[in-house]
Amino acid sequence: MEQLEKAVNRGDYAKAKKRALALLSGINRPCEKIEILLLISNIERRRGLPEKALFYLSRAEELAIDEMETAPLLAERALALRMLGRYGESLSLIRKARALFVRLGDASGTGYACWIEGGICRYWGRPRRGYGAFLKAKHIFTKLKDKTSLSYTLCGLGGTLRMLGKYSASLRCYSKAHRIFAKRKDLFGLAYSFCGMGSALRMTGRLEDAHSNYLKAAGLYRKIGDKWNLAYSLWGLAMLFQMRGENGKAEELIEKMDRIFRKFDDERGVLYLLLLKINSAFSRGRRRGASGYIAKAGKIILKYGFLEEKKYLSAAKKRLKEKKWEPVIFP
Repeated sequence: MEQLEKAVNRGDYAKAKKRALALLSGINRPCEKIEILLLISNIERRRGLPEKALFYLSRAEELAIDEMETAPLLAERALALRMLGRYGESLSLIRKARALFVRLGDASGTGYACWIEGGICRYWGRPRRGYGAFLKAKHIFTKLKDKTSLSYTLCGLGGTLRMLGKYSASLRCYSKAHRIFAKRKDLFGLAYSFCGMGSALRMTGRLEDAHSNYLKAAGLYRKIGDKWNLAYSLWGLAMLFQMRGENGKAEELIEKMDRIFRKFDDERGVLYLLLLKINSAFSRGRRRGASGYIAKAGKIILKYGFLEEKKYLSAAKKRLKEKKWEPVIFP
């Protein structure tokens, strides 16, 4: 299993899944089957395929008989549901998993649950709640000297700090995580931290450095075949182009992202594209086009209850009303 996990962290998803399935066919003990099915679910989720992840997870859940087996399965389901935009359900599940980890005295599992809860809150536009959960995870993993888990927690914390306007602190978190990923040759983690550093640098005005980091993130995501996260890296790059007034380049990226987000049926991604499209319409003085994109974005925000994104949409509405055509900067 350790070799399989290393292959997953290297981003060698196809090979890892093939080996895991081969192992699965020769195993009879339910506890071992659960472990492998959980790993396959993790692989599919990392590939941006939450429905496939849930398929393998359901097979594992049928075999689980005690809390020790159930808790990590609840955590993985919470992650998959987050990707599907089912944030309230996801949050409820991870809190249930966290309670089980606490009852079992599993500090690592408790930290993992806190990390997942922080990510759900961040994606759901509730960064202050996410910040508290990430801090708890950071404290636990620091105490356990678990550098791998700490690095992913630092990335989550970095993204949350950026949403809270703490750009320098965000950059420090991502940079520290990046050094850990580099030592462990974790390609997914490197891509994740390159993208995060790009966004923090963009918001501190270091646009050339941000550009370089986004390109490195995109290259790694392409290498490991993660199109879903690739699209979010391209989003940051497109926002950078809009900040520089290079709207044609931004619109080229918007077309690429549009195909990816619609393929994965990611309405959060579609919302973020609409925010870019509003800026594109502003740059061309297209009041009607901007108004249409604002209306579509408002429907998605209402559907999922996004809070942070609602603030930026309000800013766009104000600029439309006042006919101020400069772009709204989204962190």
